[in-house]
Amino acid sequence: VKVFTANKFQGDERDVILLSLCLGPDMPPGARNFIAEEKRLLNVAVSRARAVCHVFGNEAYASRSGIPHIEALARRVRRARDREPVGTDDRFDSIWERRLYEALRARGLEPIPQYPVGGRFLD
Repeated sequence: VKVFTANKFQGDERDVILLSLCLGPDMPPGARNFIAEEKRLLNVAVSRARAVCHVFGNEAYASRSGIPHIEALARRVRRARDREPVGTDDRFDSIWERRLYEALRARGLEPIPQYPVGGRFLD
């Protein structure tokens, strides 16, 4: 077991990553600002998992934190857990995903973007 901050973890990979957001209503303003300003660190942390990444935290607070990338993560968690249909705000990670989706729909198919599988999302 190795314990790192996202900064120290850059460039490394692990089969399993357990990530605590350490985000909540009682956190110091400086720490909250750091999370809000450093969205790339969240990407670094979750993208280094070769097989599984589990994110821990206060989902209710994350959902209304006012930090866009944290709120998007909370929405994805909620969709995966509740198997809710994907909303129109963040169904596509790129314009190319949207174009492929639209082309498939035009041909009578019904693709499901960002389909939850094993704690991840298939594009």
